[in-house]
Amino acid sequence: MPVAPFHRCIVESVESPNNSPAALEQAVARASSVMHRVMEERTEQERWRSEMNRREREIRSERAKERMEREARELLEAKKWPQQQRAITGPGCTSLHEMVSSFHFCSTLLE
Repeated sequence: MPVAPFHRCIVESVESPNNSPAALEQAVARASSVMHRVMEERTEQERWRSEMNRREREIRSERAKERMEREARELLEAKKWPQQQRAITGPGCTSLHEMVSSFHFCSTLLE
């Protein structure tokens, strides 16, 4: 919600030629009306700001939850890597490093 411009109250001066009690009462009524409208607009702006802040918190919370879930999935997947590696390299090797080392060892035996 855009910020509404500030409404200025125009109150007739006491020096005004039209300073009858009825005219002053009307001026006070207009000023009062403007003040109430300004207060309502401020209240509405504050509600809007609060709603936007709430939505932003919900979005940040949801993104944090998704990030934690993704990190947990990645951690579980990373824990499976040694098992997957053994399946690829065979039961005799437990890591890629051992596979490379054994391949290098085997190639030196062939020379």
